[in-house]
Amino acid sequence: MSLTSTTLRSMMMRALFRLLRLSLVPALFRRLFQRRRVTLLLYHDPKAGLFEHHLKWLKKQYTIVPLKEAVEAVLQHQLQRLPDYPLVITFDDGHRGNRALLPLLERYAAPVTIFLCSEIVGTQRHFWFSHLPQISTDLKRLSDQERLEHLKVQAGFEETRDYDQRDALTWREVAEMERWVDFQSHTLRHPILPNCTDERAKREIMEAKTQLETRLNTPIYALSYPNGDYGHREVRLAEEAGYPCAITVEPGYLHADGDPLRMPRMVIRDRAGVDELAVKCSGVWGFAKQAVKGLLVRLGLQRGEW
Repeated sequence: MSLTSTTLRSMMMRALFRLLRLSLVPALFRRLFQRRRVTLLLYHDPKAGLFEHHLKWLKKQYTIVPLKEAVEAVLQHQLQRLPDYPLVITFDDGHRGNRALLPLLERYAAPVTIFLCSEIVGTQRHFWFSHLPQISTDLKRLSDQERLEHLKVQAGFEETRDYDQRDALTWREVAEMERWVDFQSHTLRHPILPNCTDERAKREIMEAKTQLETRLNTPIYALSYPNGDYGHREVRLAEEAGYPCAITVEPGYLHADGDPLRMPRMVIRDRAGVDELAVKCSGVWGFAKQAVKGLLVRLGLQRGEW
């Protein structure tokens, strides 16, 4: 895609999100579905300036609550304990840029959860996806071993290699952030779990929990499936490892009758404007995507597992 077409697409998407927000449909979704349900948001590595705009808007529309508090209320079927319009902010991976957000978390009294890869945090190792311009569907279909071989040949990436610059937070930064940040598990090295062998999938899920509990001296109660990819095996392994909850990237809200090992979450792009945030945070975008998927499946234009 050329720069011109990329820019044009970006402009069209911004206009679409603006129109959707002005349509008041997101406000209607918020009023109908979010007052007594918990909304989870997923970020990765947003810049501080943009994230501050997000925080300002979120604080006006929702009540930001800690993940642990929300999970306990859901598991105990006591959502009434939570304030109206409860919302949880999470970050996947533990990027080094997350440290720059600490002053904002303090200023806006915003508790968040960051899911760490226990064998990348505190090292010079890299996230495998940082060596690619984007994660292709074809790469996601490869076995774990094939993925690693492809990355080594095409990008010179190796999981255990120490690079000149780090991708992740240091343990010192983790300690500095603990007052406002709840650190939880994102496996050891962020593989695509369903493509792993049974042995590796088990190690990634179980040993990450043990390593983080030892290092942080606190219970690790939540797992975020890397890249949002999981299956029945991963759910079973998370349960066997002792995680009370595990989190996906499937759209929806937390409610008392949901599966705690398949908790939904709204994905917010790190460069999203407030219009995009308002639309996606409300659940409108996820609902529309699910509706389109269903239509394509019925028409035979898309496989059901898309």
